[in-house]
Amino acid sequence: AQVKQRLGETDVSSAIFGDGLAPKAENFSNFVVDGTDLVILMPPYHVAAYAIGSFEVRIKLADITK
Repeated sequence: AQVKQRLGETDVSSAIFGDGLAPKAENFSNFVVDGTDLVILMPPYHVAAYAIGSFEVRIKLADITK
């Protein structure tokens, strides 16, 4: 959704680096707990071109199940 918003396009599949979103520990090693949220930080060029910038994903801790 963030890539779509920044590019102003609906199909951004060619702009996303799938390897940066793969379920590997190193892809999600930059995170903080901010109050009741888990915030995953993705630096520039991790999931899209450097010019698109960095990303952050917020997940409510209450939504995370064991």
